[in-house]
Amino acid sequence: MSKRTKLALLILIALLLLALGLYLIFSQLFQPAAVTDTGGETSITQPIKPGQTKPANGQVVSGQPVTGTQAVVNRQPTAAEILRGLENRARNAVERVGSGSSQTGFLGYADAMLDSTESYKTVLSKLQQDMVSLHPATGPAYGVSTRGASSHIDNGQPGDDKLIATVEAVQTIDAGNPRQPTGQGGKKIVVTFARQSDGSYLIDGMEWNDLAL
Repeated sequence: MSKRTKLALLILIALLLLALGLYLIFSQLFQPAAVTDTGGETSITQPIKPGQTKPANGQVVSGQPVTGTQAVVNRQPTAAEILRGLENRARNAVERVGSGSSQTGFLGYADAMLDSTESYKTVLSKLQQDMVSLHPATGPAYGVSTRGASSHIDNGQPGDDKLIATVEAVQTIDAGNPRQPTGQGGKKIVVTFARQSDGSYLIDGMEWNDLAL
């Protein structure tokens, strides 16, 4: 093979390699948007422009993002949710007022004051003092425990000045050891909620009655 023939072959090979390189470069520049496999579903990656957000599903959404927390804060509770919340508060207040011991000074009354109107706080304070006088820490150990069995709103709807809830509970008495009760009885407690100027409700009264178990 002559030198001229060898030179021609080298030039041809160089041109082929150059053509291959140019093809690879231009194929990368002009390829379509990247396709990502997401476990059976196909998503196309798109550029995100200013003022757009990209949620978890891969779609681009215009405007400001709305987080899950913001959505929960902005949503107003329904009437059923408000009533259910008041039912739970009534049961919790009954359990606090109806539970305590002479050793601790019946602190459940003080806990219930946090969810009560100013006028009813005075009543609860007086009831606590009466219990401390009747069962002083220096006397025989005395304890009482109240557990709510059911609660429901009997009268009123959200927005009314007064809402009435009824709580049925079981109350046990002990001599210092709650695991060894000395007495047990049923209780029916009518809890009155009063609407405040900001639209919230506070406890404004409790009426305790015996209930046959």
